[in-house]
Amino acid sequence: MRRLLVGLIAILVFIFLFFAPSLVRRLSYYSLLGGADRAEVPVYEPVKEEYIIEQPVSTEFVDEPAEVGSGLILVDLHHQNDFDLAEIRYLDNRLAVRGHEIVTYTGQDLESALRSANAFVVIAPLSRFSESEVRAVADFVDRGGRLLLVGDPNSFAFRYVETEFQLNLFVETDDIPLNSLANEFDIIFNGDYAFNVDENDANFKNIIVNSDMMSEGDLFADIEQLVLYGTHSLDLGGDAAALITADDLTFSSVTDRAGGLVLAASAADDNVLAIGDIDFLFPPNYTAFDNSRFIAHIADFLTSTEARAYTLAEFPYFYDAETVDVI
Repeated sequence: MRRLLVGLIAILVFIFLFFAPSLVRRLSYYSLLGGADRAEVPVYEPVKEEYIIEQPVSTEFVDEPAEVGSGLILVDLHHQNDFDLAEIRYLDNRLAVRGHEIVTYTGQDLESALRSANAFVVIAPLSRFSESEVRAVADFVDRGGRLLLVGDPNSFAFRYVETEFQLNLFVETDDIPLNSLANEFDIIFNGDYAFNVDENDANFKNIIVNSDMMSEGDLFADIEQLVLYGTHSLDLGGDAAALITADDLTFSSVTDRAGGLVLAASAADDNVLAIGDIDFLFPPNYTAFDNSRFIAHIADFLTSTEARAYTLAEFPYFYDAETVDVI
């Protein structure tokens, strides 16, 4: 009996010694044993820092068109164009001030649609133009119609390849559907974007275009600086001419080539205007630097009818709607 009692006491002592350290820690943590007061938990106060987001510099501009007429500007929406009409509302407003209205081409006969138009605008298509459409546009330009081609490096066509076990999706970064039309006028939109890490507008893709990079002419009248927010570079044939040529600090994302990158061009006796960027047309980008003035000059280009020649097939569209009286 005595041995049993001694054994029981030994077990109890062992259990006490085993749990005593843990018990002491817990009693100390909850201040049940007295002693020094437990320090208060510090309150986290984040450092207050002011982050200043630089806004693009804008210049005051009042659009005062020298000539106000009337007419239609045909905008392509038939080729899966990667933009919304609302995004080019500033250009639309500049056209309206000049008495012109935007109408859309959604797949009807293009030759017929162009008969009533002063200009044709093609922005970021994701599908190619057919041979008949290219001929219709080329004939339109030959008769003095204006053509605006606008690219977008962020717009890609997709190709699906289905095998027995999987479906593969490919992004066609090198296939620029706009070239199916632009090539007719010796212009190639390259599958790249221009960048400048030394001088830019808050992002290396936002290319600042200074006046010494622009050609002379009405398109750049009274313009000191532009910003293009991600732009293709262009390759030109003998029938096209550079309008904006980047400086030696601007590189192509594909070739790492610097200097001499063409970002905008003209062709066909200045009846074709090609620009590698669409985003400068969008809000709020059109307010940066002289972008708004540049867009107003583009509106002048689209609404000019000085070189426009009409055929009998285009009767009666070549008459002023306020004076013609068809019997």
